[in-house]
Amino acid sequence: MRAETNIFLSLLKNSSEGRGLRHAFFAQRRATAPPPPPPSSTPMKMSDVQLGSKIGVIGAGTMGSGIATCFLRAGFQVTLVDVNETGLARGKGIIENNVNQDVKRGRAKDLSALQKLSTSVDMKTLHDADFVVEAVFENMELKKKVSERPFC
Repeated sequence: MRAETNIFLSLLKNSSEGRGLRHAFFAQRRATAPPPPPPSSTPMKMSDVQLGSKIGVIGAGTMGSGIATCFLRAGFQVTLVDVNETGLARGKGIIENNVNQDVKRGRAKDLSALQKLSTSVDMKTLHDADFVVEAVFENMELKKKVSERPFC
């Protein structure tokens, strides 16, 4: 059996029949694989976002405020959206505190990042955003609701 195994492996690796079988195997796999999505439906990646882009952040909780702060630090125009004014005010306070801490610790020269922040309770303010980040509570029904709502 050992001799037969060695002969089989040698033929499989070195013969034209073996190469043909491997080619047929991988060709069959490629033929049954689903095609990649067309380029127009490929989701936007963070690497596609350029300075000067308008960023929308849905959800002014801890996560959304942190994300908005990161974009502001990087120099982007940010619109923060939440369902109510109370949550929005809390989120804006978190962002202002983060930027104040940046200035205090010498990470930023001034509070100019805050001038690039706008807030709203209306999703329609995101109609001209180049990139939108969803940062609502970890509730799948809520996330589905947000993703189904149009921005315009």
